[in-house]
Amino acid sequence: MKASPSLLVCRTDHLGDVLLTLPALKLARQSLPHSRIGFMCQENAYQAIRPFLGSETIEYISKENLVPGWDISINLFDDVSMGRLLKSAKIPYRVANYTKLLSRWYYNDGYPQHRSQAQSHESEYNSQMIEFALRKVEITPLSTIPPIEIPVDTEEKILAIDALSEIGVKADIPITIVHPGMRGSALNLSADSYFKIFQELMKKENSQLLLSVGPESKDLELEETLKQNFPALKILKALPIGVFREVLRLAALVIAPSTGPLHLAHFVGTTTYGIYSPVLSHHAKRWRPQGGTGRAQTHAPNVQCPATRHCLLEKCREFNCMEKTNWTAILADRFSERA
Repeated sequence: MKASPSLLVCRTDHLGDVLLTLPALKLARQSLPHSRIGFMCQENAYQAIRPFLGSETIEYISKENLVPGWDISINLFDDVSMGRLLKSAKIPYRVANYTKLLSRWYYNDGYPQHRSQAQSHESEYNSQMIEFALRKVEITPLSTIPPIEIPVDTEEKILAIDALSEIGVKADIPITIVHPGMRGSALNLSADSYFKIFQELMKKENSQLLLSVGPESKDLELEETLKQNFPALKILKALPIGVFREVLRLAALVIAPSTGPLHLAHFVGTTTYGIYSPVLSHHAKRWRPQGGTGRAQTHAPNVQCPATRHCLLEKCREFNCMEKTNWTAILADRFSERA
């Protein structure tokens, strides 16, 4: 292997997962300062992290424009199609998680990780894979990575200020954003619980309260419920992800469940408060905001959850712990701590 091998890192799942790859990408860049480094992810995630990739001189590689010429590939989220793609690109050294039998057909080396056991943070799992591959090619990885903040995109910041102005929100007055929607990868609160959270937040003075909603049907249902009870509530509709990134940067606080926007806010330096499930594979120990510059707090129901991958629902004596938790009291305590 040459002294400065080219490296392709792949993470093709959701936005939050991609954001928790940024420390691993920083590790790769600092350990290989003169190498060509590429990152493969979905287009939407790329638009969110584009200023970071530019500042680190890391190329965006889509599945469609992958061509032979890479020395090393590291796949951080494995599926059969990615295995086929990387093997067909004739990359000589292909690394993946070796816990799946099929991985040994498409990859020629691997680092076994049982991520669902949540023994480490997701960003640490990603960095471990990078470190493993670098050591195998006799490159010593750097051990200390400073906190990361995605650089500002000036044009998208202007568009973010305009988007806020259109709904009557001033960028120079503190903004609290609640983004309740998610794709269902973890337990979330009900519309009624979010209604109570909004009641608590409405008590705050000197802060503009903003609901951020996406296209998911549950988001739209929650929007209708909150609009009926809070007619004056400011609602931020779905924006291009780069513009949304700059809206999050302008906020003083972002409250959300375990989802991509929570991590995106953390990586632009905004204070975050995460609402988490106690299920092992959903746990904040693995999925809390980490690696960015924003101050991050998380809370989950204080129960001994017996579930490992999915909530046991009525079979669990603690069900429904997410709804039994007094989130408004917790938030009130957090706000008094920040005062």
